[in-house]
Amino acid sequence: MFTPQIFLDTQKTVRNALILWVGYFFVLGLVDLPYILNNIGLLFYYMAQALNGLLILGVTLLPWRRWSPRAMLPIVIALMASLPTLTVHVMIRMFVLIGPDGPAGPGESLVSPTAMTLRLMPILLLGLLVTVWSYKWRHVVLYCLGTAVLNVMVIVGPELSLPASADTGILLTVVQTIILLIVGYATSDLVSRVRAQQNALEAANTQLRDQASTQVELTISRERNRMARELHDTLAHTLSGLTVQLQAIKAYWDIEPATAQEELDDALAATRAGLTETRKALKALRATPLDDLGLAIAIRQQAEAAADRANLNLQLSITDPLPLLPPDVTHCLYRVAQEAITNVVYHANARTLSVTVKSNGDGTQLTVADDGMGFDPNQAHPNHWGLEGMAERAQLAGGHLSIESQVDCGTTVNLHIPEPSLVEKSI
Repeated sequence: MFTPQIFLDTQKTVRNALILWVGYFFVLGLVDLPYILNNIGLLFYYMAQALNGLLILGVTLLPWRRWSPRAMLPIVIALMASLPTLTVHVMIRMFVLIGPDGPAGPGESLVSPTAMTLRLMPILLLGLLVTVWSYKWRHVVLYCLGTAVLNVMVIVGPELSLPASADTGILLTVVQTIILLIVGYATSDLVSRVRAQQNALEAANTQLRDQASTQVELTISRERNRMARELHDTLAHTLSGLTVQLQAIKAYWDIEPATAQEELDDALAATRAGLTETRKALKALRATPLDDLGLAIAIRQQAEAAADRANLNLQLSITDPLPLLPPDVTHCLYRVAQEAITNVVYHANARTLSVTVKSNGDGTQLTVADDGMGFDPNQAHPNHWGLEGMAERAQLAGGHLSIESQVDCGTTVNLHIPEPSLVEKSI
């Protein structure tokens, strides 16, 4: 699409090329200054070609944006290709610069049609480069053939009656056209590659922006799930425990007031502990006991507190020392152990709790088992976010979680974190 910015960039490129045009003839005139003083035709040649560049530069300054921005470039290229050559043709007709016997004075060889045409080669290359940058290969071929026709008109004119001069002019035109075609093809190929790379880069940038947006959305979704798991592991556990204790208080309230009072005190203590834990979770969203105690001690205290609270027979086996694990793996092991132990206390109606944490060459294994009422793993368990949370944690940590259970035969939760997720260093 031809936007105003593209027009301004094209206009700037053409102007820079025309400034080089004028500078080229100015420097060339300084080099040939001794010959210019002895040959008025050479002076007119340099002046006319410099004025051509200034004339075309003036054309670019016209209000093309109000007229037709697209029309500026083809008109300027046509002038760059034809005006210098036509100027040589006019000068040959106005001045008899060379006689039938060849040049006879100083500098006259420099104003021969062949010499003047050769001086136009850099100018024609400037027009060629502008054409290559702005158009396709077929336009480049049209530009080269157009300049060849004009060169033949200049060199093989009515003033050149010598067959040798005509043959030389035709040969010069052929060589010049071949050079323009070669340079045009090479430059066109390079421009095509640059544009293809630019398009590929823009496509890659677009894809990266889409991927970044998707990654942000995925990160937000994962963080929401993590926050949900954290709140479940703290607030939900506290409320679940309070529900059980309040039911017990209600049952003992009239029968055994002393037992009800003890349960009420325990419920208050659990409420305060749960509130503290919830505040810590909301503040850091981390298992703070891990920072203070380490994984082994944190799981041990969790199991002992649960067994004491539910009057369970505890079978505890934790490898000492455990290897130093990445934070996400440590956090996963602790939270899965916490969830599994809590389920045993509040849902299993078990007599025995077994917690095992061991590490070997294959990785780290966590096992939480009980001899309680069990359940059917194949049945759907709506609103059991704890089981889903354990599975999500295991997946994010690169581990594998399995739950084995049968009705009236207890439940076993196994979490295995493979060795590649571990750091080979002991605590």
